[in-house]
Amino acid sequence: MRREANYVEFDDSEELLLMTLAEVEGDGHKGVWFLDSGCSNHMTGNKGWFCEINESFRHTVKLGNNSKLAVMGKGNIRFEVEGMTQLISDVCFVPELSSNLLSIGQLQEKGVDIRIKGGMCKVYHPQRGLIMNTRMTVNGLFIVFAFRKPLSSKCMKEEQLRENTKKRWRLTAKNNKKNNLQQLSQILKILMDQILIQKFLKEETEEDPRGCMTMRVEQNFRKKK
Repeated sequence: MRREANYVEFDDSEELLLMTLAEVEGDGHKGVWFLDSGCSNHMTGNKGWFCEINESFRHTVKLGNNSKLAVMGKGNIRFEVEGMTQLISDVCFVPELSSNLLSIGQLQEKGVDIRIKGGMCKVYHPQRGLIMNTRMTVNGLFIVFAFRKPLSSKCMKEEQLRENTKKRWRLTAKNNKKNNLQQLSQILKILMDQILIQKFLKEETEEDPRGCMTMRVEQNFRKKK
């Protein structure tokens, strides 16, 4: 397995080390995550890992050779490691990235304790205890083998619930728009009636400025008799 190290940056003031691996044996980058002490953000090139993603998020990762990788989203992933389900938040989606990277620094910011000793890396959650345990490879890497949760997982149910909620909101907004148009039509009709009445009253007053509408109606009634 060939390893390449490149300095990358999100902006002109921040520079970090991104470990990009040319190829991972077996299923590519679909099940292997690398614990990276040099990368300041979790990253993956596989959109399928996300159970929730903000696809409007945009950023650029600049490599040491001045080439750039586009960040096309940011969100949460949920996977299983050694029988335990883990939720990793604030993961950047970088389509051109060939590896999955877990930032040790970002994990520590979340209160996770990382202990590296004797060629072993142990990850401790403040409430759940030991959640990851991996041995250093011959290349000096710490690899975590993870499995995506099935479609029936809680994460997917939450995503489906959010989508259904969005659909209900859109339907409600559509119905409200229809009702508002109907109400507006009724208001316009009432206003038109009011305008016609005012016009009629004005004409009656101009014909007989000394009289009133009641007198005019009474006179017309008597004439008919």
